[in-house]
Amino acid sequence: MSDRYFINGITCAKCIQTVESIISQVNPSLELDFESQELIGEISAEDARQLDQLLSQSGYSLEVSPGQKFGLFKPLITLLLVGFLNLNHFAHLHIQPLLIFALAVITVLLAGKELYQKALVSLRNKSITLELFIAISATAGLILTVISLFTGNENLNFSEVFASVVGIVYLGSWLERKVFAYVKSKMPHAVRIFPRFYKAILHGIGKSKHVNLETKLISENTQLILAKGEICPADGIITSGKCWVESAFITGQSFPQFKQDGDMILAGEKLLDGAIQLVTTSSFYNSSLLKLVRACKNTQYDIGANSFLQRLLSFFVPTVLVTSCISFFYHLPNLRASIEASLAVLVVACPCAIGIAAPLALSLGVLKMLHNGVLVKNAQAFFTLSKPRKVYLDKTGTLTYQKYEVTDFNITDKETISRLYSAQLASNHPFASSLISYLKKFEPLEIYSVEELKVDQQSFKCYFSDKAYLNIKKKDSTYEFLVTLNGQEMGTFKLQEKLKDDFDRLIQTLKRKSIPLTILSGDTVRSDFFAMCEKLGIPFKQGITAEEKQNIIRQEALRPNVFIGDGINDALALKEANCGITFEQSSFVNLDAADVVLKTDSLLKIKETFDVSEKVIQVVHQNLIWGVLFNAIAIPFAAFGYVPPSVAAIAMGLSDIVVVGNSLRLLSK
Repeated sequence: MSDRYFINGITCAKCIQTVESIISQVNPSLELDFESQELIGEISAEDARQLDQLLSQSGYSLEVSPGQKFGLFKPLITLLLVGFLNLNHFAHLHIQPLLIFALAVITVLLAGKELYQKALVSLRNKSITLELFIAISATAGLILTVISLFTGNENLNFSEVFASVVGIVYLGSWLERKVFAYVKSKMPHAVRIFPRFYKAILHGIGKSKHVNLETKLISENTQLILAKGEICPADGIITSGKCWVESAFITGQSFPQFKQDGDMILAGEKLLDGAIQLVTTSSFYNSSLLKLVRACKNTQYDIGANSFLQRLLSFFVPTVLVTSCISFFYHLPNLRASIEASLAVLVVACPCAIGIAAPLALSLGVLKMLHNGVLVKNAQAFFTLSKPRKVYLDKTGTLTYQKYEVTDFNITDKETISRLYSAQLASNHPFASSLISYLKKFEPLEIYSVEELKVDQQSFKCYFSDKAYLNIKKKDSTYEFLVTLNGQEMGTFKLQEKLKDDFDRLIQTLKRKSIPLTILSGDTVRSDFFAMCEKLGIPFKQGITAEEKQNIIRQEALRPNVFIGDGINDALALKEANCGITFEQSSFVNLDAADVVLKTDSLLKIKETFDVSEKVIQVVHQNLIWGVLFNAIAIPFAAFGYVPPSVAAIAMGLSDIVVVGNSLRLLSK
């Protein structure tokens, strides 16, 4: 039985992001099970060594074990202990101090392991963090409580205080991690879209044979056979056969592409019709598609809110510690008053309210969005979405449906229409269903017997049993088609992508919010859509690659910015933007790269996402303002001895309750 690897020390959403970044650096094919914290995939000895080294540097550890899950046991017991300790404190149940102290120590041992581990990492790195400050406050309370038990001075007993501080921080982090892990677990993994085996041709001495080759073993110069409906697992060159492939997700081309001998086929392109043989020019893991996946995964997450909190704490923590020391010496030679004032400063200033101000509001915002059909993978996206300064939009699949409609149909001859209809009934051409649906309105139509079809990228030729022949030829670089019957021109028609119904309302919303937008498209066809954009004064760039999209956003001076797209060629842009938005039916690469995933393709969900984000950030700011004002007022009173430690503990708890209550308003709107 092979070893199972587990990662210890994951306590919050930021932990998940940090660990995922480390995993992708070592082996992008590995996955993290967010519930059990187990690594899924084939882990070599070298992978394990590198992971152990990188994880330990960040305060985590890699363990080889059978794996055990606490489930709800640990947070539930912590919640019960914290609740009971506070009930004893506020309701004056007069339970034996030694028993209360024992319960408080159990609470710290159960909920404080990761907290103290991270505090030690902070000391080792000579950095000031929230975990370090909370550990200092809790430890001070613990030491004074021990002194109280030996001296009998109940004024120094802070069992409920230090246990509540540690327990509340643990429960807040646990809730944040569970919400974030649930959202992340909804995202599919890159390798899973491919079947486990592909048909390959192996050449021996004087003979060859067909075998089922495991996908992960596909290497360069492997000869593969692909049939209709299969997804190409690696980049390659077609050696025989013809096919139509769907490449909108890969290149942004809105229409299916015809490919034959000598053409390049990319990993991730799906065969809509036909069958081919190809020789791979890359291995499975080194295909252009998985390189794109790795490029997206290795990009660091934006942690602007955490950076702000760390800057605040870097000023706040030293100030509180200095104030605590000054208050101690200020009240000398009265030792009791000095200790009480010094501890009261530490207790009342314990930044639980500040520490949970942003994480709690953001976590509840994620739940609110999830209820509304929006998956928020990176909670920091709320900051960007509340006030974006520039929005970029992809065209194909984002502003248009992956369906085609017939327009400008000017063929009037009934026989030509009947033969055109008959030809489409006999065809598997990607556009056939659109034409059939449109031509049904001319019924009744005569059905002609089809003898032969010849299809390529530019034309569609149909030969009938009565010797008549029909030719549909694409004009120029547009999707306007000329129809001839027996060499005589009979008329033209156009195929256009169908524009989403709420496109106009989205544009109006962005204009009303004074948010400039630009459309970035990989489509090279000069369609009516771009003519409409010119008429509306909407800037656009077409025929651009994934890397060009990424560079345009990277060089954008207006930040924060948002990119909205659904194709694989949008993945780098989704990750480069301050916030990337995609749709649930999008490619798996986008689901991994984006910060926000809309469960429907309605463009109005984007407006709703902006509106909810504004409310979430308002609550974050209100919480932070309350936390800062509370400490600015309470610390001086505590330092001068007007607030005893017991009252300081109550005030600290009430401050947390205010933050929690204000955050819960998000779920009621």
